Amino acid sequence: MNRFIAGIMAALGAAPIATAQVPPDWWLMLQYNPTLGGQFHLLTPSWTHVPVAGLVPLPTEAALAMAADGIAWRGVGLDVNRVVVGVTGSAGSWTAAVASDQRIGSIPMVNFASRVAALADDGDRVVWCESPHGQVGTMDKQTGAVTTEFVIPSPPTNVRFPKAIATNGRFVYVATIQYSPDITEVMVFDRENPTAGATLLATIAPTSPPTTNLTNSITFGADGTLVLVGVDIVSVDPWTGVATTLTPIVRMQSGSVPPTAGAADPFHGRVGLAGGYQWAGVGGYDVAFWDPVAGLNPPVLTLTNGHPGTWRWPVGLDSNSGTRYFEIFGAGCPGPLGAEPRIRFRGLPALGSNLALELDAAGVGSGLLLTGLSRTASALGPLPYSLAPFQMPGCFVRVSPDATSFAIANPAGLVATTWSIPNSASLAGLEIFCQYLAQGGQNPVNLSATDGVVLRLR
Repeated sequence: MNRFIAGIMAALGAAPIATAQVPPDWWLMLQYNPTLGGQFHLLTPSWTHVPVAGLVPLPTEAALAMAADGIAWRGVGLDVNRVVVGVTGSAGSWTAAVASDQRIGSIPMVNFASRVAALADDGDRVVWCESPHGQVGTMDKQTGAVTTEFVIPSPPTNVRFPKAIATNGRFVYVATIQYSPDITEVMVFDRENPTAGATLLATIAPTSPPTTNLTNSITFGADGTLVLVGVDIVSVDPWTGVATTLTPIVRMQSGSVPPTAGAADPFHGRVGLAGGYQWAGVGGYDVAFWDPVAGLNPPVLTLTNGHPGTWRWPVGLDSNSGTRYFEIFGAGCPGPLGAEPRIRFRGLPALGSNLALELDAAGVGSGLLLTGLSRTASALGPLPYSLAPFQMPGCFVRVSPDATSFAIANPAGLVATTWSIPNSASLAGLEIFCQYLAQGGQNPVNLSATDGVVLRLR
């Protein structure tokens, strides 16, 4: 048992440990139909439908997006009140509703052309984006309170149309598309630096049209990377902005069109895809998986339209693997070259696996990894704890230092600490909070601090 695990196990004491409650491979899918409105499909590990009280069809409104709660809906007893759906409302606004069609609030739109483009879970809130004007904000799941956080800027001679959204807590990522030229752009907004607005993280040119399916979803894969699903499957490193095409030109079996919804399934090493609609009520659409070894697997499920003269397709897909398994919080203070050092991880917080915590900052010689069970309280006092009295103004301890580990940069300049996570079911659901203090800074003691990350073991 390594030093990290020994320290954490000693620190647990009376701290409660959540029991494993996540059944494998459960998926929730929302489909759109212009006559029936939104309809849910709950898909079991054996790929059958399960009727669940509360998961009823929405009224005959266009269900446009879904934000399944990353924690609550996954237990054996599904908390359907945490599945939020964006539907069309009265002219000039759209409404967020839970699966049982209880309205929780409305968001005024810019004009009649406005619509909800996408939703994503954000803890006690959902984060939403509007198209074509690029408004992005949040809605409280309980009160319906609405806040507009930022607006996606468009270039002088073109328009960025938001298509998908994701957040890891600190950062909000919006996948947008432009036409002529046909490109996908990933914009990022830092909640710790709101005055900077949304900035360009990555630009992705599709391997082939159609432009309307450049990007339909954005979720988080292994290592905290972004996974975009559309005409291609593309990963984007959120720390560097480097985009990698995992597979070009994905065509679903039914209809031979790109998937209209998708979600990364990092704990099973694959991407779930839904789509392949056909017109005039003939045929249907598929649910299938893509993985880097086998490519696009045969469909695990094919659903027929069943309503001649109408059509439907998936507009939302979420699994019990991957969503909200980590969260970034807080901000660091300037490192040796002036930029904020960042903490990042390689791998997944999976029981029985290895996980590396890295210090991402140029010029840093070593780092002290702080690991604990809280980001609100510690032996030092309430968190975050200011280091200004120690000649580190603007720097904070953001996690309880229940265990520490010192690492020196290797010849390539990388500071990393590797964990071996025990394969113990009693650890499932445990939240572990991490932060680095780095050698090298812009203060008299020549030290800096990173932002924090919480990893949820499963």
